[in-house]
Amino acid sequence: MEQIRQQLQPRLDAISRFIQDRLPAHRNDRILLGAGIGAISTAVLFPLAYHHYQGRQLTHTYPSSGSRYASVECGEISSFPQDLIDNHKQYQIAHDKVTKGMPDFSITLSPKHERLFTEVVRWNMLKFSGTPQGLFLWFAAGPVQRKTFTEDYINSLGFQEGDVVCGVYQVVKRTPLRIELALNTPKESQPLSGLTVISIRPRGEGSVLVSETVQWVKKDTGTVLPLQRWLPRFLHSIVSRYLILSGAAHLQEVFQDV
Repeated sequence: MEQIRQQLQPRLDAISRFIQDRLPAHRNDRILLGAGIGAISTAVLFPLAYHHYQGRQLTHTYPSSGSRYASVECGEISSFPQDLIDNHKQYQIAHDKVTKGMPDFSITLSPKHERLFTEVVRWNMLKFSGTPQGLFLWFAAGPVQRKTFTEDYINSLGFQEGDVVCGVYQVVKRTPLRIELALNTPKESQPLSGLTVISIRPRGEGSVLVSETVQWVKKDTGTVLPLQRWLPRFLHSIVSRYLILSGAAHLQEVFQDV
C-alpha cells in the first residue's frame, strides 16, 4: 500500500497545487480553506486515485444494468439458479467480474496447481476478513461464526463443498481451479441472495485469475441490491480489485517457491 501511495502522491500534490492557486488572497482564509481542502482531498481523492490505479492493471466488467443480460452472463456458474435464467424478469440481478491476466503463469489441472489455487483462495479470504466489508460481517456474526474469520481457521480449510468462511460464505461447488461460494444471510433481515466465484482459467500461453460477484433479489420485495447503489458498488469495486491483484501476486510468489 505504501508503494501505491508513493506512486499516487505526485498526482494528489498536483491537484492540491491547482486548488491552492485558486484560493482567496487573504492569508487566514487561505489557511482555513487550504486545511479543509487538504483533508477532503486525502479522504476523497486518494480512494478515487487508488481505484483508477487498480483499474489500469486488470479488466473489470461492471455490474450489468439489465437482469436479462446479467442472467445470461451467469449461465456458466453451476450453482446459479435456473429460475433466474428462465424467469429473469421477476428478479433484480447484478453481476460483477474482475480479471487479472498472468501471462507468465501456465495453469494445468495437476494436483500441484489445485493446491496452489486453494492457497490463493485462503489468502484472498484472509485478506477479505480485514476489509471494511469483512469487519462489518464479523461484528454482525455470533461467537461461533466469528471463528470462521480467524487466520488459523481459514488456513485449515480445504474449501470443499459445505465449508463455511467469513461467517456467511459457504462453498457450494468446488472443482480443481474453481470455487463457488453462496451468500447465506438470514432472509428475514436481508432478502437478497448472492454468489462469489473465484477461478483460474487458461488464456493463451498464460492464465487469468477471475473473481465474480452475483447478487439477486425478487423485484416484488422492493429491495435495491448493494451493487446497484453507488457507494456500496464503489467500495465493493475497490475491495474486489485489491483482492484479485493481491491474489495474483501471491499466486506467482508461491509458485516460484514450490
